[in-house]
Amino acid sequence: MTLRRKLFFNALVSILGILTIGGVSLYGVGMLKQRINAVTESSTPFQLKTMEASRELHEQAVILLRAAQAGREDELVQLEAEAAKKLDSIKKVVAELADLKAEGDKRSATTGNLSALVRDTVQTTRERIKTEAFASTAADQARLRLADMSKKLNGLESSMKELQAGAVKNLSQSGERMQRIAVRLKDSLQIKDTVQEIQLCIQEIQFATKKNAVAVIKGRLAHTLQNVQNIATQNEGMKAMAASVQDLGRMVLEPRGLAETRLALLAAPQDARLEKEVERLHVQCANKLAAVARAIDESVEDASGFFRAENAAFSRAVRDSETVSRIMALNRELGMTGLSIESLVGASLLLKSVAEIETMNGHLAHRFGQARSISQEINKMLLTLGKRSEQTSLNEVIRSFGEVRDLLLAKEGVLDRLRSVVTARAHTEEIANNLRLMIDEQGVEGSRNITSAQREQAAAVGAVNRVVRIVTGVVVVVSLLVLLGSFAFSRLIQGSVMKPVEALISLAQHFGQGNFGAGMAHRGSDEFGEVAENFDKASANVSRITGDIAQMAAHLAENSQNLTATAERLTVASEDQEEGCRKTTSAVLELSGTNSEIASNAHQTAAHANETKDWAEKGRTAMKVTSGKLAAFAGEVAVQSQKMDMLRKRSDDVRQIVEVIKEISEQTNLLALNASIEAARAGDAGLGFAVVAEHVRQLAKRVSQSAGEIDNVISSTLGDVKESAPLTEAQMTSINEILSHVSETERAMDRILDSAEGVSGAVHVVATACREQSQASHVIAEAMEGTLRITKELAEQARKLEGQAGGLMQLAAAMDKKLGWFNGSKDKRLATAPDPLSLPKPHRVFIQS
Repeated sequence: MTLRRKLFFNALVSILGILTIGGVSLYGVGMLKQRINAVTESSTPFQLKTMEASRELHEQAVILLRAAQAGREDELVQLEAEAAKKLDSIKKVVAELADLKAEGDKRSATTGNLSALVRDTVQTTRERIKTEAFASTAADQARLRLADMSKKLNGLESSMKELQAGAVKNLSQSGERMQRIAVRLKDSLQIKDTVQEIQLCIQEIQFATKKNAVAVIKGRLAHTLQNVQNIATQNEGMKAMAASVQDLGRMVLEPRGLAETRLALLAAPQDARLEKEVERLHVQCANKLAAVARAIDESVEDASGFFRAENAAFSRAVRDSETVSRIMALNRELGMTGLSIESLVGASLLLKSVAEIETMNGHLAHRFGQARSISQEINKMLLTLGKRSEQTSLNEVIRSFGEVRDLLLAKEGVLDRLRSVVTARAHTEEIANNLRLMIDEQGVEGSRNITSAQREQAAAVGAVNRVVRIVTGVVVVVSLLVLLGSFAFSRLIQGSVMKPVEALISLAQHFGQGNFGAGMAHRGSDEFGEVAENFDKASANVSRITGDIAQMAAHLAENSQNLTATAERLTVASEDQEEGCRKTTSAVLELSGTNSEIASNAHQTAAHANETKDWAEKGRTAMKVTSGKLAAFAGEVAVQSQKMDMLRKRSDDVRQIVEVIKEISEQTNLLALNASIEAARAGDAGLGFAVVAEHVRQLAKRVSQSAGEIDNVISSTLGDVKESAPLTEAQMTSINEILSHVSETERAMDRILDSAEGVSGAVHVVATACREQSQASHVIAEAMEGTLRITKELAEQARKLEGQAGGLMQLAAAMDKKLGWFNGSKDKRLATAPDPLSLPKPHRVFIQS
């Protein structure tokens, strides 16, 4: 029997037990249902409907209260629709209650009263909303007109301020003029007194009998004239009058004036001519004095008239200023009255009773009376001042006050509408109280009915409890029997599952140690047998793949050793070539010296030609040897390039094998995941198998990681090979260039031999031949130097190639070391391959399931 069938049989037993328990329970529930239905067919629906009716009434009360508090028409319409819908629901519930109990007439009366309350509430609230909207609009209009009136009063105050500023300016100017007139009048009176003093002095001089008296009078007169001069200096307007007085003084005090003539007459009293002269001068001074006195009197009279006129103008300016100040004060009082009315308008919208509205009516009437009396007083003052434009503005303000008064206090005005709003609110409150009384009555009636029904149900509770106890006992007994049967069968299933699970755990431990040669000998046709078969297949595939990888790593190491040997031979050949080049260069230099000696001494031409021929033979032989070694080296480099290409191909093959390993690890991971799912389905019996599946999944993960590391090593090897390819190509190019230079050198040697033979046959061309040979020697020396340089570069490249070959061997050893973890996966192919590392021998472990 498979594990699936065992689990199915266990589940079938459990389901049968559950069905048995359920059948017994259903039988008991059926009995309870019969008993409960017998009790609750009449009482429970009635209780529920009674509570539903009470709830519907409360919800309807809430809707009506919200409707009574509504502030907008659309909100009221929505609440009216909700109230109508709720009323229909209440009627339906009342009809159902009437079917259950014989109370139809009383409930119908309740629904009729509720319908009347709904209609009354909606109608009252709609009227209140309209009235409030009208009152609010009228109040807004009143505020706008009061604001416009306030602007006009501000304009009137600005005009009064300008008028007051003009009055103050006139007062200031009038005061300055009066001050100037008073100063002029005072100076005129002082000059008048001075003239009287001069008149007195003239009379005293006229009647003086002594010279000393005349001298004293002259001093007094001079002092008086000085005072007149001081007055003229202080007051520009008195200069003309002061000049007339000064002329009069000079008529008295000048050398031929009245005083001197009188002194002469006193000295000669009998002189008739002097007496006549004194008389004439006295008459002349008297005439002048009379003219000055008249001018002074006229000036004093004019100053007095000007002073009286200015005094009257000053009095008028003072009265106007006082009037303007009074107008401004009254204007401010009128503005404050307007603000007070505006605040009262705002407060009136918040009134809650008719008494408050009547009180507000009295306050507003008093404020409007104050505004009317203040406006009349201001109008009279403006009429006195003759301000027509200000009177027009004030009349507009008076009209605005009248319009606001009509909006607020007239019939159907704001306060009248507010009375209607308060009345509507009171009516709404009365409706709400009636609704509360109705709800309370329905609540008392519902409580009484529910209490009666509960007493009827209490009698059936004892019988129901007895049935419940019997059914509970039967269910407990059946449950215990089912539990014991399920436990026994679960122990049987556990015994058939744990042994294969332990075998899988042991196999997972071998895989964790890297021994993929371990297997699982299984029997049976259950799921564990399928898992064991799949694990054996996976182990065989991993062993085969790791063996192939190890063999490729061995081939890689062998090729690396060959590459190292080739590099060593290339290095030795390069050193030999370098030594040959040095010898050739030395020979060419000696040949050049010989040619110089031939040029200086024609008699030794033949001997030197023979010597040159010998050295040329040696150079040609050395060139042939060098050419042969270079050709051999070129062949080795070509072979090495082919081996590198083969190494790249083998690395690609290894990479493909690594990809296969990754796919196998992914499949193993999927198998482990499926095993975990099957273990989860098995429940507690599959916990051990779940642990094995987790170990397998971790092992697949490690295999995938190792394959990734191998892939990285191969990628690094391919990178080094790709870096070596350009160096190999450069070596081939250098060798070809060296062979070209060697060919040129051989041809040069042939020409040297021809030249030497020509020297032996024709001495007369010795000088010419020596020059040609010297030039050829220089060419050879330069060619040999180039060959020496190329040989050094070739040796350097050979040393680098040798280092890279060593790196390839290290990479092959590292790859073989990585493969050493799979100690159960090598086959016979790996045993015959050259392996730098030793691995444990494969073995298989068979675990009985």
